[in-house]
Amino acid sequence: MKKNVKVSAAVLAMILALGTTQAFAEDTQDANVSATPISVDAAEDVQAEENAAFISQSGTVESVETTDDGVIVWMDNENGGLRFFVGGTVIVNREDGSYLQADDLTEGMEITVIYDAMAPMGMSMPPYLGEVAAVIANTEAGNIAIGQFDENLFSEKLQLQLNISEDTVIQHVNGARMIFSAEDVKGAEAVVFYDITTRSIPAQTTPSFILLLNTAEEAEAAETQVDVKTTEAVDVQLRSAAEELGYAVEWNAQARTITLTQDDVTAVFTLDSADYTVNGKSMKAEKEVISIDGRTVVSSDVIDALNA
Repeated sequence: MKKNVKVSAAVLAMILALGTTQAFAEDTQDANVSATPISVDAAEDVQAEENAAFISQSGTVESVETTDDGVIVWMDNENGGLRFFVGGTVIVNREDGSYLQADDLTEGMEITVIYDAMAPMGMSMPPYLGEVAAVIANTEAGNIAIGQFDENLFSEKLQLQLNISEDTVIQHVNGARMIFSAEDVKGAEAVVFYDITTRSIPAQTTPSFILLLNTAEEAEAAETQVDVKTTEAVDVQLRSAAEELGYAVEWNAQARTITLTQDDVTAVFTLDSADYTVNGKSMKAEKEVISIDGRTVVSSDVIDALNA
């Protein structure tokens, strides 16, 4: 019995040693070789967090409708689809980073739409979003992540670190024909397209394409603007306050109006104006309706009137 015990112990020790060697080899491989890609759906779930500045939706172009005001795109996806307006929206081809026109969006094309997390969305089916921040065409392959990246090109929210190479195409959402580098990505809110990641912690990837939604300087300027406008008066975010009262909210990008509806009540507001209507009756708010970093803000007396 003692001999058998010794043999078993020796075999066990050998197994443990081999297991340790294999684990070490696997860890070394994971630090250099890509393994598990993050899916687009998983990335979009991350973007749905309350503190996300931008949200993405991916789908297939169902139709493109040309109107007097611009182009309306109908997109189909598993979430029920989306309608959005293409006016000054930048459209980028993921395959080579080139800029496209609305006419280049064709039926059946796989696209990803980027829009402000607080943008008003109509209650129609499919929902109407108004003008979006960007459209990325030909996104049927690869993965997407949206987030802010620090000085080490690391996003704490996404647990993803970028290794930008000479082959990485970097563009700006404003369509500027400039040469951008890794330095421009640092501190910026960006859309990152990539194929594979390492299984290291954090996951690392060499992105094929990056679309800057803003730069660090632009983000800082926007925060300063918000602080100035907020100190001028006590304001209320229209969308969240109205929805709490049971109103449906719809944004019209062309007319720059926000329409609230509930039962037999319809209220219409216009950006940069203190005048609004409730069931056609003209009313005047204490302050103008303004947009702060994509969020529609009104004075509190408006909400009081809606709740009367």
